[in-house]
Amino acid sequence: NENISKIYSEKYDLSIAALRFFTVYGCFGRPDMAYYSFCKDLYFKKEFIVFNEGKMSRDMTHIEDIVSGIQNAIEYVKKINFSNFEIFNLGNANPISTLDLINKLEIITDRKAVFNFQESLSESSITHADLAKSENFLKYSPKISIDDGLKEFHDWFVSYHDI
Repeated sequence: NENISKIYSEKYDLSIAALRFFTVYGCFGRPDMAYYSFCKDLYFKKEFIVFNEGKMSRDMTHIEDIVSGIQNAIEYVKKINFSNFEIFNLGNANPISTLDLINKLEIITDRKAVFNFQESLSESSITHADLAKSENFLKYSPKISIDDGLKEFHDWFVSYHDI
């Protein structure tokens, strides 16, 4: 998509901002995402499948921070008076390990995880957004901490699933 966008930008004299999202989470999130399935497994006492000893880390970004970044990108593109193509990272710049994420959810839910550790060769060991360019051009600055974001997600989850 980024390559096609760059070609279109050059060919049709367009200003385009490509956005890279880093592990978006929050209310009404995707049930296939780890934070969601971990919370579900805690409540329904299911065994957690955890890859690579839980040592992988993800740069988790709250949906409100992503929406703010999108709005800033729209404003940035609207200001440009010439053909331009830029790629921006929208993340949190604070990766959290799988085990730390599960620990935070255990505390929030007041439940204990049962682990089933498995190996996976297809998983990245870490995702980490470099926000320097986004901070500079888009004035992007994530505001929601992982603790606050997970608490908000948990409260929604319990209400949504009538737990």
